[in-house]
Amino acid sequence: MTNLVTGGTGFVGGAIVDQLVAAKEKVRVLARPTSEVSRLKALGVELAYGDVLDRDSLESAMQGVDTRYHAAAQYEVWTASPQGMLQTANGGTRNVLEAALAAGVKKVIHTSSAAAFGLPKNQTVTEEMSEPGLLIDPYYRSKYESEQIAKSYIPKGLDIVIVNPSNVYGPGDLVKPVGRSILGILRGELPALWDANFPIVYIDDVARAHLLAAKKGKAGERYLLVERNAEYREFFSTVTQLGGVRLPPFIPNGAAWVFAAFAEAASALTRRAPRVSMMQLKSGTRGTRFNGSRAEKELGFAYTPMEQGLEKTVTWYREQGLLKR
Repeated sequence: MTNLVTGGTGFVGGAIVDQLVAAKEKVRVLARPTSEVSRLKALGVELAYGDVLDRDSLESAMQGVDTRYHAAAQYEVWTASPQGMLQTANGGTRNVLEAALAAGVKKVIHTSSAAAFGLPKNQTVTEEMSEPGLLIDPYYRSKYESEQIAKSYIPKGLDIVIVNPSNVYGPGDLVKPVGRSILGILRGELPALWDANFPIVYIDDVARAHLLAAKKGKAGERYLLVERNAEYREFFSTVTQLGGVRLPPFIPNGAAWVFAAFAEAASALTRRAPRVSMMQLKSGTRGTRFNGSRAEKELGFAYTPMEQGLEKTVTWYREQGLLKR
């Protein structure tokens, strides 16, 4: 059985590749010609060069594939090009599913996000939620719209299971927002924090859930992946304790809003992501919580506790020489 992973050069997609290789599965990864693939070559996976926006490369990569994991996406808390993010999410998803349908792929695991549910104020989100809450920015909208596209292909004959991770953290994350925040705290580069809700899940759990979704997931179902609805104080206190550094002071949320507004105004000029974005503040202060119990029950796995996951994460950063002694 051949498994095709789109987004296999990224954080979540790369972890899915690792799990498939460990399970002795045959793996093919769609990668751009400009992508760094030395790690994939060392794993011995097959490489198919192309792009989710290139239908011809997708059709070639899909040949002989039984299961397709679609983890290609842009994840940023701020972007200078919202239309580019939406194009990758929507156009890329449609291209991938059209190619899968034409190639007779048996099962598709679509990596979405808890963001696809939006942020209903002061509510707990479950998979039964039919209408999204507030879609606060282009990333939230891209995840919601691409998920709707994926669902539209189920009546056409594709067996699609949707996986919705919350904020993913773990070893290997150097460029995603959560990893940047952890490193910023450990290096003393974030001067302050604010009070916010922070639903989390460890990277290995996300990858394992994808493989289990391929085996046990029900067609058309969504599976939220949330180990706990942590708070910034709980999460980053654990990070600083493990890293042996001081926890930054917490400022009033009103002051954080002002800082984020100035940071985004500066980013509009520099085209570089702000240290703190309006999306981060909105997502953590609406009182939205997420229930990840269905994945545990139906897919049959146990979440890694935050304390264990963060210990592995901080250890990995230290082993990479990324932390000050």
